[in-house]
Amino acid sequence: MKTPSTIQKDVMKRVRIAHMLSRYFTGEVFASVLLVLSLAVLGRAVFFMQVLRNMPELTEVLALGAFFMHAFLHTQSFVQLLCVVFGVTSLWFIRRIWALLAGTPYSRKGSFA
Repeated sequence: MKTPSTIQKDVMKRVRIAHMLSRYFTGEVFASVLLVLSLAVLGRAVFFMQVLRNMPELTEVLALGAFFMHAFLHTQSFVQLLCVVFGVTSLWFIRRIWALLAGTPYSRKGSFA
């Protein structure tokens, strides 16, 4: 049977573990892992050399936009999901890094993190 002192030790042990993990697993770490993971899985699902070979010249901005829109719309749903995850994570990560470099205090109020 557990006494109040052993219950308190168990609870405090869990609180210490949670506190330690929260110090190291920040939003930036989560975004970095998600960014690398989505890019790695996307790289396994799409043959990028073939995409680059079929791509128009970089100076033709309208043709480039149309090419990527057509490629996005005519690919598998899984690849579309990975592209969206990569894009959203990239923007979120850039916003967090920009706030850190600017030295502005980052408030959690009204944000996703």
